[in-house]
Amino acid sequence: RSILRSRWFRVVISAALRAQDLGLDHMAWLFADATRVFFWLTRNSVEWPAVAAAAVAAARRCGGLRERAIALFSLGVAHMCSAGYRASIQAYLEALPLVREAGWADAEAACLANLGVLHLELGENRLAGQEFGSVVELYRELDMPAQEALHLASLASVHLRAGKLEQAASYSAASAAKFGEIDVPAIAVVAQV
Repeated sequence: RSILRSRWFRVVISAALRAQDLGLDHMAWLFADATRVFFWLTRNSVEWPAVAAAAVAAARRCGGLRERAIALFSLGVAHMCSAGYRASIQAYLEALPLVREAGWADAEAACLANLGVLHLELGENRLAGQEFGSVVELYRELDMPAQEALHLASLASVHLRAGKLEQAASYSAASAAKFGEIDVPAIAVVAQV
């Protein structure tokens, strides 16, 4: 049976929205955050934006930097899954200074990576390239080679879409080499294509 049709999931969604209506902001945020992974897994773009917006409102009233950033990140993903790219960009741009202030580097990289994907989808290659370049640097600093390799491939995609074949090939080769260093041969082959 689908997660989205299960009774307990419906109850958690209702609890998140009702808690926000009652001004129980911390509970509203917790309930809404509990739904985030299930919305992500199912890509439910119908209810997710409303629940994520309730989480953002609640987190703004009661949450710390991380709670607000998580809620905004969820809202960004919800809009991205429903092709609301500009609204998604706005949510990520609002989350970005929060994660930076919190010193949460991997969340900063995730925000920038999603911004890169959105800008690439919108044909804004220059912005996508800047964001993916920042992501590569962050993951390098965090010593996260698989993520670094993945986003080197993202840079290859940016250059490929821009018709810059030499740069695309260079980033693709760098991605394949990085994946090869961490012994991920299947992904290394895909990155070479």
